[in-house]
Amino acid sequence: MSFKISEKFIQGKSPIRQKCEDRIVITDNFVCVIDGATSKSSLQFDSKTQGVISGELIEKVLTSFDPDGGVDQLIEEINIEFNKFYQDQRLAAHMKTAPVDRLNASMIVYSDHLKELWLIGDCQAMINGQKITNPKIIDEVLSNLRAFVIDTQLMQGASIEDLITSDTARETIMPFLKEQSLFQNNCFESIYSYVVLDGFEINPGHIKKYKVPDTGFLVLATDGYPELFDNLHQSEHHLKHILENDPLCHRLFKSTKGLQAGNLSFDDRAYVKIEITG
Repeated sequence: MSFKISEKFIQGKSPIRQKCEDRIVITDNFVCVIDGATSKSSLQFDSKTQGVISGELIEKVLTSFDPDGGVDQLIEEINIEFNKFYQDQRLAAHMKTAPVDRLNASMIVYSDHLKELWLIGDCQAMINGQKITNPKIIDEVLSNLRAFVIDTQLMQGASIEDLITSDTARETIMPFLKEQSLFQNNCFESIYSYVVLDGFEINPGHIKKYKVPDTGFLVLATDGYPELFDNLHQSEHHLKHILENDPLCHRLFKSTKGLQAGNLSFDDRAYVKIEITG
């Protein structure tokens, strides 16, 4: 092992820990941050969401994964596990035509043996201070639409407190959030196509791979942080600033969801800082 963990933190948006769909996995060879997608489906399995189950299965694969294995092999083994789950639930045929119901996660992985960083989906990272993000165009479109709906509601007399209690703007865009799954690992030629881990074929061009220097530091995080900094304190401080000054997440930081009454943030979040020791 040629790395050490200098900072690690995970927090769900809900005070109920079991609802957190983000996950951190650390082995002798890999460090992985997993972002289980917020479900837009009514399906649950033993009271677990698709995002929670996705994280459990990815961790299962990663803890026994060959240190010499590359990102393509890792994705293949994760897809096998996801499809075993679909078969066990007798939903394999259903999942082919209902992407909104699939297991769904993004992840970012550091391979210590290969000195590589693998990004699949909308997590984020830093390599010696250089920020790496992977936003989806459809998120930008729907975040702006939600912001427009919120502004019209505020102009018509709604209060910020009203909309924290009931995010009717998210309800407005929910049909589009569900329909975007039609572009999930599909329609590769479209600008709206995007990549997630869901058990189905991934566009190789959507997999991001970076070489990691022999010394320095990495930060791996989910998109529960509006902006990533090279230490946990600053990343948390900036998130606190957003939650205090833009709790609906429609002006300073536009998102498809905001802070809801009783929650701690607009999304789950996970953060790991890694010192590369050579």
